[in-house]
Parts: sequence; C-alpha cells; structure tokens
Amino acid sequence: MVNKKYMKGGKWTMSQDSNNEAYAKGDEDGKNGFFLDDIAQSLSSGINFSDEEVCYNKGYDHGRNDRGREDSSDTSDKPCGCYITTACLEARGIPVKDSLEYRTIKDLTKNHILASFSGKRDYVKYNKIGPGIVEAVNARSDSQEIWGGVYSDLQNVSGLVLQGMYEAGHQAYKRMVGSLQEKVLA
Repeated sequence: MVNKKYMKGGKWTMSQDSNNEAYAKGDEDGKNGFFLDDIAQSLSSGINFSDEEVCYNKGYDHGRNDRGREDSSDTSDKPCGCYITTACLEARGIPVKDSLEYRTIKDLTKNHILASFSGKRDYVKYNKIGPGIVEAVNARSDSQEIWGGVYSDLQNVSGLVLQGMYEAGHQAYKRMVGSLQEKVLA
C-alpha cells in the first residue's frame, strides 16, 4: 500500500485511497477472522489511531458482522466454539443447528459473553478445555448418562437466556463446564 499523507487540520492524514484500502483490508480480515482475532481487535479499541488504522478497524468490524452471511450453510471450516453443546446434542441424536439449546447458547455467547472482557476471557478458556472435555466424556462408558445431565443443564441455560437472564445463563453454563471439567479431566 502506498501511504499518501497530506496535512489536514495540523496533522498528517492518509489519502482517501489509502483509507479505502485499509477499510477493504480490515473488512477482509474481519470476514476471515475468528474469536481470537476478534478479541485482539476489540482490545485495541479506544486507542488513538491514525486515520488509516481507524478505517481498518471500521472495516474489520463490518467484516466480522458479515462473517458467514455469504453462505451460512457451510460452516465446516469455521470455528464454532460450542464444543460441549454440539457433542451433547449429537450424542442425543438431536439436529444441532435446529435445536433451541444450540441457538440460545450461540445467542448467549454473541450477545453477552463476548460483550465483556471477563466474558471473552471465559470464552478463550472454554475453547481451550472444551475439546478435551468432549473427548474425555465420549471415552467413558457412562457417556450417555453424562450427556443426559449436560442436556438438562443446557435446557436450564436456554430457559434463562429466553427469559433475558443472560448473566444467570452465563454463570450456569460456567458451572456446568467447571463441573464437567472436574468430573472427566480430574
């Protein structure tokens, strides 16, 4: 990218072409990113950036919001983050994407958990331990019994989310994950 700077209001500013290129690059990165990219990007918000960086950040936000909209039916190569929910529903023979539990957990994640720094920290931790928990549960002879208990917990979390009790749903989900972690990874 050619940086074409000019003076505007006593400070150096990027040309419109450079700003458009930065926005386009941010939009592309936002569409191709995933939760860790989003977290890194959100941590940089509020910092005093150049015009080009501001345009990149706006482009990234736009791309992140559009992520997956072009073809939402093919999410096989996109990280989901609902490891335990997905594994539980599959073990019980419930179509994942059509289930109320999956949709409400996704809503909880998108609209509450990822909206705060502590929630983002929980999300990163969960994505580190979730796959191991699923693998450990599936390796046990009592896996169906465990998934039955998880399903009951997911129904409780879904009920809380549907009532608008997002923080209570978040805490219930955290307790469920913590309990599973103690039970199968200890």
